[in-house]
Amino acid sequence: MYRSYKIPFRKAHSFVSFLVKGGNHGLQFKNISEEFFSSAYRMEFFGEPFAFDFTPISQCINPGIL
Repeated sequence: MYRSYKIPFRKAHSFVSFLVKGGNHGLQFKNISEEFFSSAYRMEFFGEPFAFDFTPISQCINPGIL
């Protein structure tokens, strides 16, 4: 996120940590959907919609699928 989307490192690290821990829903990281990611991005951390291509995120979450 830091490199691809130019999000400050600490903010990106905190957000990814939140996702890895399953957010507030106890989800497994590999099961995080684009919808959950976008919602958490907007509501929990950044206050604005995720307006980037989700493909790099999807490849990081499940590298063997794409």
